[in-house]
Amino acid sequence: AAAAAMAPGGAAPKDDRLLIGVVSRRIDGEDVTRELKRQLFTAQRAPDKHAEVDKKMVKYVNEALAKNCGAPAKKAPRIQVSKIVLDMGLNGENCPVQVPVRDTMFFRNQGGTPIDVNLVPPESPDGAYTLKFSPDSFQLKPDQQMQVDITLHVNVTTSLEELVHVSFGPDEGYASLFLGLHVSSKISEELKFEDIELGPKLGSGAFGQVFQGTYKGREVAVKCVSFEPDYDQELGILRELKFHANIVEYVGACFAAADHQILTSRGFMFLDDVLAAVDYDARTGVVRDWRGLRVANYDAARRTLAYDTPRALV
Repeated sequence: AAAAAMAPGGAAPKDDRLLIGVVSRRIDGEDVTRELKRQLFTAQRAPDKHAEVDKKMVKYVNEALAKNCGAPAKKAPRIQVSKIVLDMGLNGENCPVQVPVRDTMFFRNQGGTPIDVNLVPPESPDGAYTLKFSPDSFQLKPDQQMQVDITLHVNVTTSLEELVHVSFGPDEGYASLFLGLHVSSKISEELKFEDIELGPKLGSGAFGQVFQGTYKGREVAVKCVSFEPDYDQELGILRELKFHANIVEYVGACFAAADHQILTSRGFMFLDDVLAAVDYDARTGVVRDWRGLRVANYDAARRTLAYDTPRALV
């Protein structure tokens, strides 16, 4: 078992106090979450071995179970966990995008009293990934081991450092354990429109317009295309020519814009400024905004405008 060296005055070191608080369900606030992630994700781990922080957290969980479960100390549940940080068996490799990745872990009860176990995966508000456990709720009887299957599905290019809450006991539980999900994905061709910031217009043609822009801090050229039938064909050509010495590198494409967002190099614009810059061509009946992008519906009286969903090549 891991034994923490005592700080002056008999108090546990700061890192240990945080782990004890987390196990006792006193995790609260971004500072605590950030510090727990730091401890989990910076710890050195040999293959199939627990880091020191892993051992301490499991130790504090078992101490909390012995104190809170109501069973005699010698018969209290005593939990073993096969892994604390989940890398989905990738061993440092990047996770594929749009392809499910699977791994397994094990929970074991070496004590003399049954204990309920519940795993709560983190939510992804932007839909960047889904994480599932099967089973995600079960009871461990004395000397019983349970295999838990893990499935991770990454939808877009992302880097994950997330916490998975595991509670032991009925209702809110007697103790909590936090697993860490630590995975980086491969570069995906499908980009999120919110990550593209449009700047000055560089040019236009029959099939669309080109803007200077940035994608996650990287300077890029963004082509907003105005056609549908040949979109996939153009993507195919760009994929084949991605590493051609005389052509700018193809990064990816987005297929839908974020609702109600207009991005420029200066950030968001006020609606009055947008409406004031609308240009109407009486000859063709075409309405364009200040960037030259075609507006699908424009109502001057109601002060509203709407775009066809733009497609962008980066």
